[in-house]
Amino acid sequence: VNVSDNTATITWEAPAGATRFEVSVTDGTNTTTAEVTTTEYQVNNIIQGINYGVSVRTMCGDNFYSDAEVSYFKDDCTVNVSVNDITYNFAVANWIPANGIKYTYTLAGGNGTIDSVSPGQLNLTGLDEATEYTLTINASCGSNSIRTFTTKRLNFETKTSGDFDSDETWLYGEAPEGNVANITINEGHEVAVYHD
Repeated sequence: VNVSDNTATITWEAPAGATRFEVSVTDGTNTTTAEVTTTEYQVNNIIQGINYGVSVRTMCGDNFYSDAEVSYFKDDCTVNVSVNDITYNFAVANWIPANGIKYTYTLAGGNGTIDSVSPGQLNLTGLDEATEYTLTINASCGSNSIRTFTTKRLNFETKTSGDFDSDETWLYGEAPEGNVANITINEGHEVAVYHD
C-alpha cells in the first residue's frame, strides 16, 4: 500500500491464471467493496489519522473466492508547512490540507493578523519589520507544524547634499516589490517611496 496526498494505491501479486479480484476497504465504520480485473486499486479522499483495513480475494468463479489477503494502512497526518513571499510586513503560509481535518493557527513574535485565504493557505499581514515570528499549525488529528521566519527590514537612510538647501533630503533605500513604504522626514513631511 502506497499512501500519498489523501490517496492510497493498493497493489498485489496475482496467482497464476487469476484475472478477477474482490477488493474491500474499511475505515472501521464503512466498507467499500469493488470487483477489479487489474492488480491495483486506488482509494481516494482518505482521512489522515484513520486506520484503514484492506482485503483482496481472488475470484475463482461466480461465487467462489480464495482466502483474503489482509493488510492495514494509515495516512500519517503530517502537516508540512512552508512560509514564502516574506516581505517586511507580509508572508504566505502553505500546506496540503487533508480531508476531514480541522486546523488551528497561532502566530507569535510580534504584531500580525492571520487571514485564511483558502484551505491550506494563510496570509500573514500587518507584521513588524525585521522580526522573528513562529507560526504553529495544529491539526485535529494530533499533528502540528512549527515554522520560524524573519520579516525583512526596510533599509532606508537619508543623505543631505551640500548642493541643496539644508531642509532638502535625498532618500535612498529599497522596498519590497509591489509595496509602498510611507516614511516621515523633515518636520512631518510624508513621502511615499515605490519600488522600481
